[in-house]
Amino acid sequence: MPASRRAVNYVFLALLLGSVALFLTRHARSREALSEAAGKLHEVGSKVIYYYSSPETAGQPKPEQDEHETTATPSISDKIPLPNLHSESPSKSTEIVPPEEGIPTQASGVTHDVLDESIYSSGLSELCRATKWTEGFWLHCHSQCGDDKTSFCGGLTNARNRIQTCLRLAIDAGASVIIPAVTARAEDDLLNTNDHAVCPDEWWDTEKLQVTLKTQCPHLKTQFCDTKLASATRLQPDYRHYLAAGHTNGTFRALAESTLKSNNIQQGNISAKKPVIIEFGDTYIAWDYARSEETASIRKDLFKTLKYNSTLLALGQEILKSPELKKENFIGVHLRGEGDWPAGFGSATDQMRRYVEAIEDIRGSTPDKVRSVYVSCGDRKAIQTFREMLEPLNYLVHDKWTLLASQSEKLATVESLGFDQKGIVEYEVLVNAKFWMGISMSSMSSLIAYARTADAKEDFFEKYIFPGSTLNGINRVYEDNMVIKGDEYTKLLVVSGVDIMGSFP
Repeated sequence: MPASRRAVNYVFLALLLGSVALFLTRHARSREALSEAAGKLHEVGSKVIYYYSSPETAGQPKPEQDEHETTATPSISDKIPLPNLHSESPSKSTEIVPPEEGIPTQASGVTHDVLDESIYSSGLSELCRATKWTEGFWLHCHSQCGDDKTSFCGGLTNARNRIQTCLRLAIDAGASVIIPAVTARAEDDLLNTNDHAVCPDEWWDTEKLQVTLKTQCPHLKTQFCDTKLASATRLQPDYRHYLAAGHTNGTFRALAESTLKSNNIQQGNISAKKPVIIEFGDTYIAWDYARSEETASIRKDLFKTLKYNSTLLALGQEILKSPELKKENFIGVHLRGEGDWPAGFGSATDQMRRYVEAIEDIRGSTPDKVRSVYVSCGDRKAIQTFREMLEPLNYLVHDKWTLLASQSEKLATVESLGFDQKGIVEYEVLVNAKFWMGISMSSMSSLIAYARTADAKEDFFEKYIFPGSTLNGINRVYEDNMVIKGDEYTKLLVVSGVDIMGSFP
């Protein structure tokens, strides 16, 4: 074939493949789609115009260049900027465009942490794409706390569950969500979890929550603390007792539709200009992930969207930097020895006795040098009692007060926090301990155990905690009550009683 004719053919092929590449990249929904598109281009012939080297294609031979080509072949990543979603330390990036709207890219604007690549194919994102949404339809969750009875009750971990559950209920109904204020504990009466209201951002990273939801669930709009929907029609179904059965797939949508129908409201008439709000309470353990078969997917995805306040977590990191904790592996202990703790849930004395046994077992079964024990408890007298039990056994017992004693400014900052905010600081320390133990009847302990094991291949509770027990309704009875169970690194003192894990965290 004459060289001129061959050159014309090459130009035509290049234009054709370039058009295909442009079409595929515009309609690609994820890095996987880009990789697939590049693979298809590679298969068309040896004259590949764009070649995308993804983690899956790394190490494979690149297509051979034509002997007449004199310039390097540009890759798809040269044409379309892609965020580095595999970086070990998250970098700052601008707001990420949802998959439905195009390929994630960078643009000017407010910076946020780069989100993990798995969000584009998570169970949550798939659920949200399959949901039928109604613009102008809102769910306002509460538990009849606060001065106006529209806030969530504390304490910290129970309020967190109410928020995560509210998000799941809103998705089921195809509604946006209003997260109300949360009531804090009274510092002089820890049993009073309805002392004063605070906005959720004092305890949680609401900005990151919004960014994550915008990416994974873009139709799920959020408002916090105050609502700007003063003109909305407000409907209130019957109040739910917190121990009532949790909702499953479709049941809350049915409740919402029934509420609309009983108030003569057609769902098709709801709009951004004619909003309707469902006022629903109580959302505590109001979604049953177990019966919905979502414990390994949606539950984990929602858990990861709701992070604690980053400033408070940073204080926990400061404690972790203490030389006493950095020089060797340490054992974290969540001791519920405060005055609000019911003795029937496992008294402080019973906890200490079992914890000492478990700590000794850890030291006897690990080759690591383990002498340091970090104790989280709001009662310094209880910590001192525990210290006096461990020190004769050659352990060094630390707490936030002893570790920050020489850092007066940081200690003053921690001391200025409320009880629940201090809990967030301690949460960060305990989640990052090499070894840890807590008590199953504490929702904070259950949350820490879940956070430490959420990414395990098998469910931690199903494998290590629940065997040898019977679940009757919401109550779990252990054959061996008040014993320590768990794996090598994460342990719980199990106590027969209400089991919330099917609807938690």
